[in-house]
Amino acid sequence: MTINLSQHAGGGALYVPAMIGFDGFTDKYRKTGGTSSGNKVTAFGLIYTDTGGIPTNTRCIMRVKRITGSRLSINIPPNDHATTQRRNKLEIFVQSNTATILCRVGSVQEITDSLVHSFFFSFDGDTGVMVFEIDMVNAIDLAYPIYSAPITGTLPAGSDIQYDIGNYEDVNYFAGALGFLGQADAIWGPSDVFNTDGSPKDIDGSNTRFYNPHGQMNNSYGSEGDFTPTGNELWVSEVNATGHPILGINTIGDAVAADIATGKIAWVNGVEIVGTG
Repeated sequence: MTINLSQHAGGGALYVPAMIGFDGFTDKYRKTGGTSSGNKVTAFGLIYTDTGGIPTNTRCIMRVKRITGSRLSINIPPNDHATTQRRNKLEIFVQSNTATILCRVGSVQEITDSLVHSFFFSFDGDTGVMVFEIDMVNAIDLAYPIYSAPITGTLPAGSDIQYDIGNYEDVNYFAGALGFLGQADAIWGPSDVFNTDGSPKDIDGSNTRFYNPHGQMNNSYGSEGDFTPTGNELWVSEVNATGHPILGINTIGDAVAADIATGKIAWVNGVEIVGTG
């Protein structure tokens, strides 16, 4: 169960955890009344979207928001966006507690190419330092139309945080698959979550706000506890020879052999499980 990443450093292969599929219409995870603290944020995960992207809607992968600003927002603009350079790129921004942009960045490459991509992002509001990588390679496009260089500032924090995965405000639904997804209120480095060959590390997630090795946020290992799911859970249990995930309905709960199609392989908590279901 390996695939070649289009931008992987050294052209190696990546073990792909089981992933959650999102239909682009109803599927989402949400947590309200959540908590956040401090001026540091890290996010990471695996993303799959179809070649060509989706028209009209921006697709929200992750949003951590308070009324007065977004602590973190990760999105993919549509393939018909008015600004051509923004189409199908990975965009991330961080706002202050007064909704001032502290950093905003877009990727050099499009990621809607029917391949699984890893991403890593961190921002330190105390020092104004940002790291953004896709497939273990620096992804910052300094000429991006809405690029805003990182500055220092105070991030939104408190006990009234809304966490969204795969959707924002019931409009910007994500279509594709997400896995090995997590977020922490601390500065991590890419090597904390990915091996040098690009494969995900086996982390326990206890020091994250949310984390699940296969993106199942109603079974989050982070301090925020479980999110509320809406829609069907579609599991990507394997990637075929051309890099396309294979989707299959799975039951609620941690992935075990019976939840995975017979003969298919899932990566769960650092262990490869061969399906019997």
